[in-house]
Formats: sequence, structure tokens, C-alpha cells
Amino acid sequence: LGDLRPATIAVSICAIAYLSVIKKLKTAHWTLRILGDFKELSALTFSAIAASRFASEFGVAVVGDVPAGLPELTWPLNTKEDMALAKEMLPGAIMVALVTFLSSFAGAKKFAM
Repeated sequence: LGDLRPATIAVSICAIAYLSVIKKLKTAHWTLRILGDFKELSALTFSAIAASRFASEFGVAVVGDVPAGLPELTWPLNTKEDMALAKEMLPGAIMVALVTFLSSFAGAKKFAM
């Protein structure tokens, strides 16, 4: 618990509150309906803007420079330990892929109606 940062907790609480409240306020005004329809994207945008403007003041770490270009092509499974790790991670990876697929399918179904 010593590594908790108040600014990170505040951003998390604000994001959860925004996502909870904006869904109920969609009927109040047309701009709120747009924000409600794209609530995840707008929360991400607001968080990115807040992080870029106020991160250094509150001690929030932001990822530094990202290297340009593509990485070298290499085969990731070189040793037996790599293969064992891949076998261990495979069930979790399948579950993440399934949840992502179902989440995308649910969104597509919502917009199709």
C-alpha cells in the first residue's frame, strides 16, 4: 500500500464515476448522448489530456519516448523455458481473445440495432 499515489487513485475514481454517470445522463442533452455513446473513448481522451497537462505536477509517470520503426524479426521460443512459459500462458491468452471477441461482437450488435 506504500506505492499508492493519490493522483492515480483520483484519476481512477473520476473515470469510474464518469462511466457510471454518463450512461444515465444521455437523455439530458444531445452532447451528453454523444459522450454516452462513446463513453470509453471520451474517458480515454479526457484522461490522456489530463495526463499530458498535469502529470508532472502530481507525480504521475507518463511513458517516455517510443522507439520508431519496426522491431527485428526473431523467433520468440528459443529455449525449453520459453516453450513452457508459452504453454502456461496459452489458456489465459485464449480467454483474453475470447472476451475481446465477445466484447467487440456485443458492440457491433448494439450499433446494428
